[in-house]
Amino acid sequence: MERKNAEDTIIKVLNHEERREILRILNASLEGLKYSSILGETGLSTSKLNYQLKELEGFIEKDEERREYHLTSLGRKAVMVLNNIGENLDPEDLQLTNATESRRRNFIRKYLNGFFYFLMITLGIGPIVGIYFFFADPTSGMTPLHFGLIIAFCIGSILLLNRARGNSPEYLLSFIDWLDWKFFSSYGPNGFKGKKTFVLSVLGFILGALFDKAGFGLIIGLFLRAAMEL
Repeated sequence: MERKNAEDTIIKVLNHEERREILRILNASLEGLKYSSILGETGLSTSKLNYQLKELEGFIEKDEERREYHLTSLGRKAVMVLNNIGENLDPEDLQLTNATESRRRNFIRKYLNGFFYFLMITLGIGPIVGIYFFFADPTSGMTPLHFGLIIAFCIGSILLLNRARGNSPEYLLSFIDWLDWKFFSSYGPNGFKGKKTFVLSVLGFILGALFDKAGFGLIIGLFLRAAMEL
């Protein structure tokens, strides 16, 4: 199990181009590099570099006295894996790699489009609920300000997601996978099955309670759970 975890960790680290580049840069420097040097060689923003350095914990270490980064033993093994892959690739392998990359990008585009349209439908429920409370139930306490905020939030979310879908599809896909693993896995803590239904039902219940319509919110939560299975 420990060996499998180590393999999974190395594969995860090598799965990102920016992390691979940082490992190569540090491997080329026997004396280690300061933060500013890594920043200059990678061309990353400080926020991106900070994130990737955090992700590389265990593969790199920082000499606090000299304020320089070095590869750890695990980091050197990861670089060896990288070098071994590069040295043994022939033209046929490169052609297969290009075909695989093309299929992967098509999958990402199809996956993100489906997710985006699902979110558009989901976010569209917000204004519909707002219209119901605003016009059909005057006693709900829904004001024009609340109604406007709901519409602005839904429209803003759709526009931001659409922009991310076009500009950074792989980052968005990674974020979606993380959310699905973190919050909506088939089994929750201690093997609790049905975590997705539980989480969405509770969220719907809370949102409904905010408008004094907890039962209606619970129904919305169950509806979203069912929609995610389509």
